[in-house]
Amino acid sequence: MSARLSVLTRRCLLLLGCPLVVAVACGDSDETSGSSPTTDGGLALGDAGTATDAATATDGATPTEAATPEAAVDAPTSGCAVANGGCGANATCSEPAGKITCTCKDGFVGDGGTCADVAATLVGLRWELPCTAPNANASLCGAAAAPVVKTATLSGAPGTTYAVTLRFRGIIEPNAYSGGSATGFFYTGGAASDPYANIYELKVSAPVTKYFVNAGTVRPSNDLYCETIDYTATVDMTAGATVTLTANPRDALQIKNRNQAGTALVVPNVPPAPAAFDGQFVQMDVVSIVGK
Repeated sequence: MSARLSVLTRRCLLLLGCPLVVAVACGDSDETSGSSPTTDGGLALGDAGTATDAATATDGATPTEAATPEAAVDAPTSGCAVANGGCGANATCSEPAGKITCTCKDGFVGDGGTCADVAATLVGLRWELPCTAPNANASLCGAAAAPVVKTATLSGAPGTTYAVTLRFRGIIEPNAYSGGSATGFFYTGGAASDPYANIYELKVSAPVTKYFVNAGTVRPSNDLYCETIDYTATVDMTAGATVTLTANPRDALQIKNRNQAGTALVVPNVPPAPAAFDGQFVQMDVVSIVGK
């Protein structure tokens, strides 16, 4: 106590007189800790509260509470991270506001729990013109006497138009088309120019459009051979559209499956590979489908 008074006395002498309230404040200081008698958040001179009271008055928390950060709480494991949140295999799981929502991916329709492929009916459709009889010309064979037609219906959300990317692979004789536009073997609009070469037509009812998948240069009669095709093209189709594939041999004759050397052609990974198809064909597969 005497040591604390001695310190108090020295401080008060330096102040040339020490009012009682100052003496009390001075006497409450902690000399050993070196802390200041007051802080910006401490007691004003004459306050009766303690230093702890001052901290409480400043922010409503004790020094211990103020210095302790709020405990970090691990977020609950995402429901979407487990079994896709219960959504279907072809759905995307999301958690807006903590509630799991299942949305079918592009090219699929459904309630999110079950999502159906919009273009499932188109996958693997084929134009086929098998040889039906030999011909005196070894480069030719008999073919169907009438067009061979196949149809399919695109599903999807009513009123939605889809950009459908298709892959065409097969063995064909080319035909010349005019009145439309060509991109390689793929021809949009127009009509066939040659009266004999086979026609491979793809028609869509909505939006109404027709395409030909074997555009090229017609073979002269002294140089008859087929060639393989493998390419992609994107067409617009509206949900509910009828898709029609027509293979038309025109004159009931066609070029046999042979290259310029007379060897049968095979399209890898397309039936009947590794065997050769006896005739001509085109297989159509769906690469992607995106709603517009």
